[in-house]
Amino acid sequence: MKPSEAEMGIATGDLSGTWHLADWTVACSRCPLRLAGLAYESLPPLFFEIDGIFAWNRDHLHFLSLHISGHDTAQHPYRFFTTYIRGEWLRDKNRTIRLIRRLIKQGETKAHKRTDLLS
Repeated sequence: MKPSEAEMGIATGDLSGTWHLADWTVACSRCPLRLAGLAYESLPPLFFEIDGIFAWNRDHLHFLSLHISGHDTAQHPYRFFTTYIRGEWLRDKNRTIRLIRRLIKQGETKAHKRTDLLS
């Protein structure tokens, strides 16, 4: 849960009211790039995206892989995003996991080819 949502209690609906709050942070795991104080609308493009599957970063992608594979993610730092896992990803778990593996492999080859984060 983001700090801006801590006082909201259990989130069961649309949180778009918090999208304008500048409390998101972006940090590259391979370089010193750090962007802080971003609103949801200002976040950079998704790093992992293929055929309807997407993740903000490697940790988010790892969380999706664990959750969709049936592992307990109740204590995972990205558990907040469980709400946003699409039903179609869960219905066809084998396809989703195959695409996630492909994303991980592609991410390893395209890391640092993304210069648009700095512009």
